[in-house]
Amino acid sequence: MRPMRSLPLCALASALLCGTVAMSQQFAPSVRIVDRIDESRLVTLKGNTHPAANAKNDLGRVSADLPMTDLIMVLSRSPEQQAAFDKFVAGQYDPNSPDFHQWLTPDQVGENFGASQTDIATISNWLTGHGFSVDQVTKDRMSIRFSGNASQVESTFHTEIHNLQVKGVNHIGNMSDPQIPAALGTVVVGVKALHNFFPRRSTTLANRSRATPRRGSGREFREVRPQAPNQAPKLHARWREKRRGLQLPAEAPRQPSRLGRSLASVSAVRVRIWWKM
Repeated sequence: MRPMRSLPLCALASALLCGTVAMSQQFAPSVRIVDRIDESRLVTLKGNTHPAANAKNDLGRVSADLPMTDLIMVLSRSPEQQAAFDKFVAGQYDPNSPDFHQWLTPDQVGENFGASQTDIATISNWLTGHGFSVDQVTKDRMSIRFSGNASQVESTFHTEIHNLQVKGVNHIGNMSDPQIPAALGTVVVGVKALHNFFPRRSTTLANRSRATPRRGSGREFREVRPQAPNQAPKLHARWREKRRGLQLPAEAPRQPSRLGRSLASVSAVRVRIWWKM
């Protein structure tokens, strides 16, 4: 009986393996860097300059030996490969699709929808040929991390790295969009981290929100009801008098104001809606 029970699991594993093999054969990455790399034929990677890198904030070029680490070469998919990837992702959420809930690991994404190993090797060799060290190729094969110094960045990508000051804060950044040989432009779409303008954590949403999450589901919230304007001082005064050993007469119950009744009704409606969800 025990072998019979294992048959469904074996069938399921075989189906998943066959599906992965079929997908690999259908969407295998192709080599797209086919031309010889000519440093005199360049293409500009547009949109890779921070808006604050301008003459107004310019303090001059950085030192040539300034270390620049965690640089990222951003890669792209071919139009056919991107269309196949988008279709596959949509099918993962379609119950009628054979790809429904067929989740992939980063390695599988790279094998089926990433750049080819040949193209990655070509780009890596080009970087090391300019003195950079290649630190990592991501598992999805969509980016290459590398490191070097400012002089290598300027000579390789045909731009200048300058000191900048914005609102009293010092930064560095490239003053123009980087350029690469046209042969690499079929795969490379950008170079990240040529500047150190990093996004700051926003607290606007936290300041505006008055609802605190309740333990459990992320959809559950406990309503924070507004407090009457003068309630806190009165409570503090009564607490102080009690510490002195005084017994204060109980306050007569107060009738809620029109605003208080409106807020209470709104809170009640919100509670009823929450219980219906």
